[in-house]
Amino acid sequence: MGIWARRVNIHRRRQDKPRVPGIMARVAARLRLLGRDDGLAITEYGMLVAFAALALIALAAVFGSQISAWFAAKTGAVTTV
Repeated sequence: MGIWARRVNIHRRRQDKPRVPGIMARVAARLRLLGRDDGLAITEYGMLVAFAALALIALAAVFGSQISAWFAAKTGAVTTV
């Protein structure tokens, strides 16, 4: 295949698949990504972890002094043995 034939083939391939220049290509790519739901599971797990963290913080705030007294009693029992 000569150099002219290669140039014609490249030109034909470009005509078959029209390209959207510059910013429109980026906008089109972003719109294609919006239709995907791959990130939903990650978001749900993130929300679950955040809820668990908030629950632990609330429990520590409510029962903090009782937990501290319980650990102090257990520590005292271990050191006296």
